[in-house]
Amino acid sequence: MFKKTARLTAVIAGLALAGTSAHANLLVNGGFETYEPGVQWAGDFADPNGDWTNTLTGSGVNSFVSSLYQDGPVLGLGNSLYVWSGYATVDQDVSTAWTASDTIDIGLIAADPWGGGNDYVTVALRDTSNNVLWSDTVTDMPSTATQYNWSVDASTLGVADGTDLNLAITGHDRAFIDNASLALAVPEPSSLALLGLGGL
Repeated sequence: MFKKTARLTAVIAGLALAGTSAHANLLVNGGFETYEPGVQWAGDFADPNGDWTNTLTGSGVNSFVSSLYQDGPVLGLGNSLYVWSGYATVDQDVSTAWTASDTIDIGLIAADPWGGGNDYVTVALRDTSNNVLWSDTVTDMPSTATQYNWSVDASTLGVADGTDLNLAITGHDRAFIDNASLALAVPEPSSLALLGLGGL
């Protein structure tokens, strides 16, 4: 009897541990830690891996730069991306096996260290033809690094399961962004344990 109980306890513990694993970030270079050396001004941010692309529109000086070029790591997290005056967007295509029953978790750190501007950041999920499936905007960003999180019900996207997605982040006027993430939600540890018990 003791052996069976010990085995059952071990199985439950294993299931619980399996559920505690962090969501895998499906974006490459989501912290913008790598960039083409020597790059500094408008339109010149380049991801050596070729995963992030940028688009600049509007008037004025549009700049995506490493924070190493601008007063050190402003967000205190290493490199970040900075957009100054006008609109600029970075985006990355993501391919993963999702279904309409999934939740898509999106995260972003943003700040406006200098303030005084009409600053905002728009986060959007698009299909790879750039049709917007979901979006939200962060306005009145504080001067310190702030974590923003969204949970998107995949059933509301209106596209077929498993469609390749594109995460687009648009900044306007003195917006610093960092640590972009996109992941599929996984069951809580307690849910996994109950599923395991049901199977047993």
